Amino acid sequence: MIRELTTADFTPYLHQTFQMQRSADLPVTVELISVQAVGANIGADAKTADEAEGEPFSVVFRGSAYAYLPQSQYTVAHPELGLLSFVLMPIGVDEAGIRYEATFH
Repeated sequence: MIRELTTADFTPYLHQTFQMQRSADLPVTVELISVQAVGANIGADAKTADEAEGEPFSVVFRGSAYAYLPQSQYTVAHPELGLLSFVLMPIGVDEAGIRYEATFH
């Protein structure tokens, strides 16, 4: 049985790098820049990992502006978190690169 991921699974790895790979494509390095409960009020205090347990959440990664990842299912690798698989979608560009989001329910 596959356990459900929670904010507590990702929060310790904020600002660390992950490898994203789609099928036979070369892996692309991205940085985890945000872990947030879905529907959190802007300006409200962020929930702790324990308070957000079991709630929908999103994670946002930032990658290089030179390595675009289209919306797709990716195998995601992190040295401590291990291998995961989820859908990643581009959500915008900023001065540091392209941002991508995955949402978990």
